[in-house]
Amino acid sequence: MPLSPGFSDYVLELLTGLGRVQARRMFGGAGLFRDGVMFGLLLNDVVYFRVDDALAADLKKQGSAPWV
Repeated sequence: MPLSPGFSDYVLELLTGLGRVQARRMFGGAGLFRDGVMFGLLLNDVVYFRVDDALAADLKKQGSAPWV
């Protein structure tokens, strides 16, 4: 399922505290970039972030699931 209209803009608005974040369309979704580094993915109106093991464990306890 492709991204819904406005979903990328909504996520970018939520991330304004990180500075300049860009969403670049790719593979039916979009990559989230800051300073040229991809740190997240938007796919099927879900946001996935690249995280370390410690944060992954915390997110899993809160009910999040990894992108596979």
